[in-house]
Parts: sequence; structure tokens; C-alpha cells
Amino acid sequence: MALSCLSYLIENQKAVSSFCDWNSGKTMVNATQLLIGIYEKEDERFGVKYENGVVKNRFRPLTPKLPATNDQPMLSTISHVPSKDKTSLG
Repeated sequence: MALSCLSYLIENQKAVSSFCDWNSGKTMVNATQLLIGIYEKEDERFGVKYENGVVKNRFRPLTPKLPATNDQPMLSTISHVPSKDKTSLG
């Protein structure tokens, strides 16, 4: 979701001023703070780890694992890669 928001802002320059001006009426959180919060929650949900501000898993930085459910083990978010190639991704 965070990357989707960022890509929208990059593609639509007119949206940047609205993004910069926006504040929540309830919490007074601004759009930047909200976007950072979304990004941090996504990192937490996908188990992304950092060490000194750098992504720790350099072999899978953009393909994190999906959280496991009670019935299923951790799943990769990559579904379009043939099975033999998935093992080489880490």
C-alpha cells in the first residue's frame, strides 16, 4: 500500500501539494506521518528486518514472506515464478 501511494504521487505531480497540505481532522497526523506509519506496519507484517537502517535480508528485500496462518506455513509473495526458480531466490 505504501509503494502504491508513493507511485501515485510520483505519477501525479498535482497530488503532491494536496499530500503536503493534508492533516487528519481527528489526530492531526499529516500525510507524511501516515505514510511512514503504513510503511512500518507493512514491514512488521511481512517480517522485514533492518540492521543499522539497512534491510538485513539482502537476498529477498522486495519479496518478503506472507504471515503464516494457522493452517498454512509462511508463503512467498512470488507466485508467478516457476517452482524450480523459487528455490534460487532464497
